[in-house]
Amino acid sequence: MTSHTKTPPTRILPLAVGFTVAYLIVDLALSALDVAESFMLSGLPPDMLYEDALSDGLLALYGVLAIAAMVFFAVFVTSIVINAMFLYRAGELAKSLSTNEARSGGHAHWLWFVVPIANLFMPFKKMRQLITFATEGDETLKAPAPGYLKTLWACWIIGNLVANLGFRSFMGAETVADVTFSNWYSPFASAFTVVSGLLFIRYMREVSAGLDAQASRTARHGTAF
Repeated sequence: MTSHTKTPPTRILPLAVGFTVAYLIVDLALSALDVAESFMLSGLPPDMLYEDALSDGLLALYGVLAIAAMVFFAVFVTSIVINAMFLYRAGELAKSLSTNEARSGGHAHWLWFVVPIANLFMPFKKMRQLITFATEGDETLKAPAPGYLKTLWACWIIGNLVANLGFRSFMGAETVADVTFSNWYSPFASAFTVVSGLLFIRYMREVSAGLDAQASRTARHGTAF
């Protein structure tokens, strides 16, 4: 047994929630701009080459899109860093409180997000372990994942898949019809992203509250596992 000295994830939670919400807002704004472009192109012949369809209005819209894209990138990177810090500290705290470090979620579970193929299932497994330990303790670590966590993960994968299809469609677009079609991927991808983002906020709050409650009980007894 060791003393409990880990920094609680609660201190990072407000920032993590704030930047997650900011990311979702900017993502929706970009989707709205893509839809606006489609409406601006809707009055043109579908088979017109996209480069011939450029107008002052579209160029102004692209200026706004460029600014929004830069804001999106900054918010996206910042949210990744802060959310990774939250997951890291939550995992560290879970390890210090658990009698079975290998099953508590672990402090490195967020690293699976950057491992190809494995990032489709390993982060989910580790997130399930962490939320189960945070809310139920060591005794129920084999319990199934909460329903909302399954929905979160499904929406995250589907949203990324739709966004990737939209990007590939846009890169191969030549005509007005091609661009208009590719733009409609954006709001569908954003819809899944928003659902997964809001559920991730719920996940962080439940993990934080559960671990804080366990840490408080440990402190009252004067020891940590």
